[in-house]
Amino acid sequence: MTATLPEQQARPDLITQALDRIAGLLEGQQNAARNADRMQRLGLLQAIHPIPSIPIGQITAASGAGSSLSLPDISGPKTGKTWFVTRITAFGFTAGSVNVYYTSTAGTPVYGISQAGTLTFATSNFPVNRGQWLAFSAGSGFTGTAQIEIGVVEVDTEFVGAYLL
Repeated sequence: MTATLPEQQARPDLITQALDRIAGLLEGQQNAARNADRMQRLGLLQAIHPIPSIPIGQITAASGAGSSLSLPDISGPKTGKTWFVTRITAFGFTAGSVNVYYTSTAGTPVYGISQAGTLTFATSNFPVNRGQWLAFSAGSGFTGTAQIEIGVVEVDTEFVGAYLL
């Protein structure tokens, strides 16, 4: 018969205790990772929100050919934000076109609206960054009065990368 020494009996208990501690640490790390992920998703929810309708104003034929509408405080994001344009609506004009520009009506338009209606965009295809805004002008042959309205998704600039993923 072999005798068991007291230190041999203690070893399994120490191993069990060590494994329990390791399991507890791993569980704590997993919980911390889940909480961090939850907080990041909450931050994204607070940082990204749609603004379905922003009335910009109107362009009238009575104002003359090339009349324009450039309102940085209304048609562009505030500091710390980026817009992703989801739609541009121009309605009420009877002929001609409405041209859409970044920041100034000088230069080449980025879009043209050739009849009253709505242009729609995938939510990441038409960004308007801080310091930019949308400007609008009457194109050739414009008649009537165009009411301009846009829809955007507004994103805190620090979350733009996460939004685009």
